[in-house]
Amino acid sequence: MKIMRILALIVFSCTLIAGCKLADKDKADKTFNLQVEISGIAEFDSFNSRTGVGINSVFDSQVDKVFVKAFQQDTRIHLPQGGVAGSVLQLTRNTSKNKWEGVVVLTNPEPSGTVVFLAYAVAANGRHLYSGTVTKTNIQNDPGLPFEIPVTGSNLGTTAAYELGGWGPGGGFIFNVRASYTTSGYTPSWRYMEVAPLSWNGNGENSAQWGLYGTYIGGTFVNTGKGAENTAVLVNFANDHSLSGTAAQQCYDSNFNASNDWVLPSINELILMQSNLIDNDWGDLSASGKYWSSSEYDAEMGSIYDFNVPLSITNNKNYSFYFRPVRIF
Repeated sequence: MKIMRILALIVFSCTLIAGCKLADKDKADKTFNLQVEISGIAEFDSFNSRTGVGINSVFDSQVDKVFVKAFQQDTRIHLPQGGVAGSVLQLTRNTSKNKWEGVVVLTNPEPSGTVVFLAYAVAANGRHLYSGTVTKTNIQNDPGLPFEIPVTGSNLGTTAAYELGGWGPGGGFIFNVRASYTTSGYTPSWRYMEVAPLSWNGNGENSAQWGLYGTYIGGTFVNTGKGAENTAVLVNFANDHSLSGTAAQQCYDSNFNASNDWVLPSINELILMQSNLIDNDWGDLSASGKYWSSSEYDAEMGSIYDFNVPLSITNNKNYSFYFRPVRIF
């Protein structure tokens, strides 16, 4: 009888051990390698002077690099490749196939979620020449390998690579598209602006104080394209006066979606969000919210845009209101 009990105990213990091993196995990371190819980048005909024969499909010399980012569609959060946070796939040029191609490595993507793949091509000076997106649903069961991402734009930037309301390379919403790359008192030149999505800090809509009440800083502007300059002024002031957690500092310190050039927008940039996003039912800014700008009004007040009115107003610098980072590129 004792022997039977001992045997039963051994069998039961082995079952537990096997079950633990099976559970551990089920928890193992699942990695998916997705082969991607880019279509739509301009190709040109060249001429061989020695043979007198035309050579087709020469790669666009203006395109220096092509990248692919993967985002979770509902949150617009950049998915790490191979479990490495902040990683971005840089494609290689396959001359035999006349394609830019590479492998996106996703670890444990949401089983039933939709993933957006954003491809963009840049010139040697960093200007964006082409971009495009493709969505894939339920990747774990249907990776659809290989798949193609069509991009639009032009080799010299004469046709815009991004559209208002569309995806930006930082996972944000494009809210400003200029006719060409130019400067406006800020180096380097830029053409596009995107505003970060609601998920940028992981805590929903964020609020903070503007800065130190009763002290005039100076050196900020209301103009479009000045948000980056304004933010630098505000961050330097905050650091010099031992302030922490201001709206400008949080934007400046953000490394959301593998982009570290987010800033607090100027008041005119917030106005553009009204006309180019909210009025078209694009983006996820709160239409009933008040948002800080990086434009100072006086020693006591900073400039705010109230999307509920809508109207540009002012309020005390030490009051907390919503804010949302933007970036230019």
